[in-house]
Amino acid sequence: MERISSRRRQWLRSCKSFVVFFICWEKFGLESYAYLIDLHSHVVLQDLINESGTRTCFENPRVSVQQFSSAGWNPADQVAFMDQHGIRTSVVSCLRCELNDTSPSSILEERLLARRINELLYRELVLKYPGRFQFWASLTLPDVEGAIAEAIYALDTLKAAGIVLSANSYGVYLGDPSFDPLFEVLNNYSAVVFIHFFNLPGSSKYGLPNVPYEAMDAVMDTARAALNLIITNTTRKYPQVSFVLAHAGGFWPFIAYRVAYLLGYESLFFTISDEDILSELGKFYYDLTLSTSQSALPSILSFVQQDRVTYGSDYPHCPTRVVEKFREAYLKFPMSVSQRNGIDFANAEALLNLQMVDRDDEYLPTSTAFTSTRRDHSWRPDAET
Repeated sequence: MERISSRRRQWLRSCKSFVVFFICWEKFGLESYAYLIDLHSHVVLQDLINESGTRTCFENPRVSVQQFSSAGWNPADQVAFMDQHGIRTSVVSCLRCELNDTSPSSILEERLLARRINELLYRELVLKYPGRFQFWASLTLPDVEGAIAEAIYALDTLKAAGIVLSANSYGVYLGDPSFDPLFEVLNNYSAVVFIHFFNLPGSSKYGLPNVPYEAMDAVMDTARAALNLIITNTTRKYPQVSFVLAHAGGFWPFIAYRVAYLLGYESLFFTISDEDILSELGKFYYDLTLSTSQSALPSILSFVQQDRVTYGSDYPHCPTRVVEKFREAYLKFPMSVSQRNGIDFANAEALLNLQMVDRDDEYLPTSTAFTSTRRDHSWRPDAET
């Protein structure tokens, strides 16, 4: 009887899910049946642009025209985009400028800017749109002391989903020993770090004439950062830090074995084996932002573990028509229900310790809310005995 009752309950849940799915399909269209968790979207805080003068990233000559064109962003438009494309929750970041210099006044200014960005994201998105937004907190690298203070504040007080870090700061890549004190703190928090490119080393935003760097060169910067984290032993020194690589890790699914074999076989510079490099690459999470074409997706899914792939849209920096093209290609790609559910929401849930409320099996209606069960962030550097 108990087995029959269990099967009956499962059957009823499946019927309920199908009815909700059918109603949403008929009334609103498939995409309004919102279940996606978008780990890769951005915001443009207009008041920062207006009030920060030359300290805004939109007046930095190394930032692309595409990013500047997003300056009209507002939360209502993003929510409308999310509803249209079946996105239940977006984890957003705000791209920032690096320090203009390392003078005390500039460092203080950068610390204030990071604090203001994080508090605005928390107040204007997380609190005003319950369940729809979480955020990656901005820090102040290469100012390590300020970055540690802001990370603790953002994770403890603002309950940020994690931290966003640029692949490099003034040409100093993640994994540099100078950043170790920050990663020690993040390791104690079991923090999630989202790695995204911002500026390429050097003064130009163009690798090729008239080709904005984010079209090609920028994704290689993410790949460089991931490699430096591995060869400097950072990923193994701080194993509790989880890393999410934007744009499927740059070129990693395509060049991983080339790099591993060339660096790991009788290398004159590194004492790491090819097996170690491939093993560490397998520990990263890879978001599929702009990476679901019919040629790219098979390589990604054959290289990355099933539970390490997540969804990303790149809204609003990527034109909606481009987002839709990649989404269409993704939906046409054959995969199992469990694999698609993992990419769409389950892997992000597990990574960020999110729980769905009243979720029915494979998909969930738009009335479903998120609650955070993130780890206790009570640890402090000065609390150690």
